[in-house]
Amino acid sequence: GDHQAALENYRKALDLLIAMGDLADQADVLRNMGNVYLRTGSFDKAMESAKRALQISREMADRKGECRSLNNMGNVRIHLGAVVEARTYYEAALQILREVPDEFLEGVVLTNLGMVQMTAGDHEGALPRFNGALDIARRVGDAEGEATVLGQLGEVCLRTGRPLEAIDHLHRAISLMEGTGSTFRISETKCYLALAVLETDRSPGAVAKALDLVGQAGRETPKDAVDR
Repeated sequence: GDHQAALENYRKALDLLIAMGDLADQADVLRNMGNVYLRTGSFDKAMESAKRALQISREMADRKGECRSLNNMGNVRIHLGAVVEARTYYEAALQILREVPDEFLEGVVLTNLGMVQMTAGDHEGALPRFNGALDIARRVGDAEGEATVLGQLGEVCLRTGRPLEAIDHLHRAISLMEGTGSTFRISETKCYLALAVLETDRSPGAVAKALDLVGQAGRETPKDAVDR
């Protein structure tokens, strides 16, 4: 399929870059390969690619490349449920960004840290991560990142007994997702919105609205998930 074709192209590019001795582009290709492996469930290969990229970035003293590689390693570990290890990688990436600032990358890492804390059940601890990421996404014009964070904030509010806030966040998340075409989380976002609606109103009209949202979620054909 498309994933296998992408991997084959990356392998060919990597062989050429190795022959040319181009380390910087090798690291970029390895990180991209790792993301594709992650989407296909090849977690060992995804981690191997990220580790190779990390080694190259460190050899080159490329701190931002090191940050990206650590973030990718965190993505692999969180997919495997290794919450503590994932958080360690993300925290290490964030530490680099304190030394070598990059707002876009910081927003990505803060979002991932928030998701880790959500997974661990630390909903209140996730809030400052998401709020920080939201501020950055709006400042740098990252609409896809803003949509993702709003969806996560909606979930946090729903889980912490603030359904009206959840509805506001989730509505805005869905609007952005539809506007940007970044729909890989739209089904779950509509399901959370349905739950939030029912938390605030159990009238027949609200129940019908919630059922409609769940139906929409079931009919969505989201694009391939992207781990940032």
